[in-house]
Amino acid sequence: MKIAIFTDTYDPDINGVARTLKRFTDYLTEQKITFKIFAPKSHSNEYVSTHIHRFKSLSFFLYPECRLAFPNLFHIKSELESFAPDLIHVPTPFNIGLSGVYFAKN
Repeated sequence: MKIAIFTDTYDPDINGVARTLKRFTDYLTEQKITFKIFAPKSHSNEYVSTHIHRFKSLSFFLYPECRLAFPNLFHIKSELESFAPDLIHVPTPFNIGLSGVYFAKN
C-alpha cells in the first residue's frame, strides 16, 4: 500500500496535528508502508527525507505558527503520477490539504 499525505503542518512544527502525523508516519515506517508527505517548508531547520515534498511557505499573519504554503499543482501531479498512491489522506483543509482533495477527486 502507498499513502500520499497532504498536510499544512508537519514535523518540526509543534502542534497536535503535526505531532500526531509524525507518530503516524513513524508507525508507517515501522510497518514498512510506503508514504509521501506534501507539506510546507518550515522556518526551522529540517531534516532531509525522500518521504517529504516541501513547498515554499510564509507565516500566516492570523496564526503565525501556521505556514501558508504555495503548492505547485504541476509538481504535485507529477509526484502523484510517479508515486501512484492507493490512498490520499488529507488531515488539514488549507492550501496543501485542498490540493490533496482536488487530486483525490480526479
